[in-house]
Amino acid sequence: PIFLIEASDLYFETIIYKISSTSRALKDTAFLNSLIDRILYENMTGEEESAHAKKLNPSFENLFFSLYFDCGSDFTPKDALEFIENYQRSELNQAENFITYYKNGILFVHSNLRLREEQTKDLAERISSTVFPDGSFNCAGVSDLHLTLTEFKACIRESMHASAFSRDENKKCVFYRELGLMKLILPLSQNIELKSYSDRLLKGVIDYDVENNSSLYF
Repeated sequence: PIFLIEASDLYFETIIYKISSTSRALKDTAFLNSLIDRILYENMTGEEESAHAKKLNPSFENLFFSLYFDCGSDFTPKDALEFIENYQRSELNQAENFITYYKNGILFVHSNLRLREEQTKDLAERISSTVFPDGSFNCAGVSDLHLTLTEFKACIRESMHASAFSRDENKKCVFYRELGLMKLILPLSQNIELKSYSDRLLKGVIDYDVENNSSLYF
């Protein structure tokens, strides 16, 4: 290909570097996503979870919590790079932390051996404003604080379930500890068979409400 560059302050080496670094970042994202999928969806012992978590980041500490930012169905790995760079330029960029694109959003894991439960709220707000200074994510969920990497799967699922609840309730951010009994229901809502059964069961009720201007369902 032939590039025609008219700007005097734009160098060919810079263009090549940006293309190369973007390509490398997207390949890294695909690898990290495959590891997260294995942790979430394969049957593993706690020790295997811990080992896979260490593959994501060898510097993870055994005190950690996660945030999941849902950015909408059109959000791509390439879109995420801008927000990941916000983190990389910040003071939050520490070896024991982790950030990546995951399932139309951004997954962030904060770990620190001095971390305390009462600190998570302020930290979650700081992480959110650092990664998304314009608040452009749709909704977010924050997990409980976990004490061992053998609970890594539970931690990630908590933040994703809290984010799903946040979306359904039209809230910007929800903490998993605030869900109460919904902690039992949310994992079931992700089950395709149960969701299909629920849709079939409730369709008649919803249709009745529409036809008769009633509110049996709602």
